[in-house]
Amino acid sequence: MVFVDYIIATRPWSFTAAVIPVLVAAAAAEHHAGIPFWQLRDFWLLIALAVCVLAGANLTNTYYDHVNKIDVVCAKTGAMPGDPTLVPKQLNVTAAGVRALSYVMYAAACACAFVLLELSFFVAPEVAALFVAGVVLSYFYTAGPALKYKALGDVVIFLCFGPLLMQFAFLTLVGLGTFGVSSLVLFPYMIPLALLTECILHANNARDIEADRRAGATTLAGVLGFALSRLLFLGMIGAAYAFVVYIALYLHWGAIFALLTLPLAQGLVSSFGQGGASMQELPERVAQTHLPFGLCLFAGVWLTEMGLLAMV
Repeated sequence: MVFVDYIIATRPWSFTAAVIPVLVAAAAAEHHAGIPFWQLRDFWLLIALAVCVLAGANLTNTYYDHVNKIDVVCAKTGAMPGDPTLVPKQLNVTAAGVRALSYVMYAAACACAFVLLELSFFVAPEVAALFVAGVVLSYFYTAGPALKYKALGDVVIFLCFGPLLMQFAFLTLVGLGTFGVSSLVLFPYMIPLALLTECILHANNARDIEADRRAGATTLAGVLGFALSRLLFLGMIGAAYAFVVYIALYLHWGAIFALLTLPLAQGLVSSFGQGGASMQELPERVAQTHLPFGLCLFAGVWLTEMGLLAMV
């Protein structure tokens, strides 16, 4: 079915990178303001907004990688590209359709933002600026100046689905009066989630090093090379779990259950080290680890109110 193919083209497996940061920011907001976030209309609008922005960014990336001949079948080996969405006979979608749907997703995100900012008691230009910055960066990740092709894609993804999204969610739910402290409140939570989200992108770019080089695209993975890219991947995974330990010790003891996903993380690192065919599905597998990791972190932040050290 054409409709299903277009849904697949949005890469729904990656939506954890949009939903989990909103969940964790909402849990932190509930502790800060004492308002049950799940009862708020704004919370559900934030979930829809985040998913629409990510879907729009994914579709824009697919379209421009196709137009710029990044994702094409290798003429020498016949190897499929990392994103085969617009490769003939893979999905029943067109480049024009993918581009149009990306605009629809961004328009839907803007509509959600309009409702949030126009109807919210806490409306403020500073909060709107966070949304605009996130949308602009996600779009120009591969469109226009194509930040992805200039080794800036990793910075863009880290900012969009870490600090920008989580602060926007927190301030929308709690209010502008907390603008000055939102970064401090959210810092321990946004870093591990942003690092794991960046691991999704980094795995993708490390897999596509040769294809990107042939197309003249420069990514951080391409600059570092495969060996150093693997070390960076390992470092980001390790840092994410180190922050979980910090959160469990000093803030919310329940976050310790995120460590149950360590075997999944170990499998990711092992697959990265093997290279070759094991890399093909690695981005999706990182996202599959991001989801339980994020849900455990969310539950720990939401349901517990003190760190392990405070209980001793």
